[in-house]
Amino acid sequence: MSAPTTSPVTAEYDPEDGVTTATAVIDNGSFGSRSITFETGRLARQAAGSVTVTMGDSMLLSAPLRRVNAPVRHPVTLRIRNLSAGGMMAECSEPVATGEQVVLELRGIGEVTGSVAWCHDGRIGISFDTPIDPRLTRKPVTAPKRTAVPGYAPGRRSLKIS
Repeated sequence: MSAPTTSPVTAEYDPEDGVTTATAVIDNGSFGSRSITFETGRLARQAAGSVTVTMGDSMLLSAPLRRVNAPVRHPVTLRIRNLSAGGMMAECSEPVATGEQVVLELRGIGEVTGSVAWCHDGRIGISFDTPIDPRLTRKPVTAPKRTAVPGYAPGRRSLKIS
């Protein structure tokens, strides 16, 4: 049996939406092939640092978490495993104390506050202060529409005023 092979990764940037998408096709020989897609950009506007990874119907969410009372205010990276209206379970890049107040940015929802309910073996449970609709994280996020400026053309250095 041969090892799976990966085609060259294709990456595209859409300047209108500010979205970067990278896709790779994994060929598993007689088991078929699958595409895996990474997307960031418009998500970053809604949830700073967020990335989505999709393969078929499966989606992996990554989100930044900020500790409310931490002396050093750098974001902690979460890999969300389970998400519900009242809370979530995630893999965490560093230890977080039980009971600690946190703020996280969720794709399609924005800022969510809560507290750490438990922490064990690199995973944490967070209880949200206010229920959310977890289905919003799976919906496509659209970039805000830009309004056209009369007389402006991309690449032109001056604006004609009449």
